[in-house]
Amino acid sequence: MGGAQFTGADFRGAQFFVRGLEQASRLFGSVAATPPAEQDRILRSAGTKIRGAFGARADFQDAFLPWATFTGSQLEASNFRGANLRGAVLTGTNLKSADLRQADLRRSELGAADLTGALVEGAVFRRATFDCYTKWPASVDVDGVGLREVRRPGVVYRDCP
Repeated sequence: MGGAQFTGADFRGAQFFVRGLEQASRLFGSVAATPPAEQDRILRSAGTKIRGAFGARADFQDAFLPWATFTGSQLEASNFRGANLRGAVLTGTNLKSADLRQADLRRSELGAADLTGALVEGAVFRRATFDCYTKWPASVDVDGVGLREVRRPGVVYRDCP
């Protein structure tokens, strides 16, 4: 779906999987019965790739998007409320004024993402990564929510502490 445009799209409750995987109801059952490391492998294989998409104000409320790739997407003011974005790659993604309340962002990659003005109450950021170019809403206590600052290979960090 690279280069796709989703302006005004409604993805409420959407479930994105690669071809050949079980329906969500059966997948949840089979994933729940496996060890945590194996769960991550299964969910990574289901990761949707939506690179460089234009989807301002798109509605992903309650969507199941673990390990999805949104690199460089324009998702300003989009609704991700309650979405499962565990392990999602949001590097360089515009999430200005997005609704991320109650979203699961554990282990997500937020390097150079712009979350200025985003609503993040109740979002889970444990073990998510960011870099010095990530822009946060004023309400985020980077040290208090379990985030880790990293430096990505191949990125030249100018004007960073």
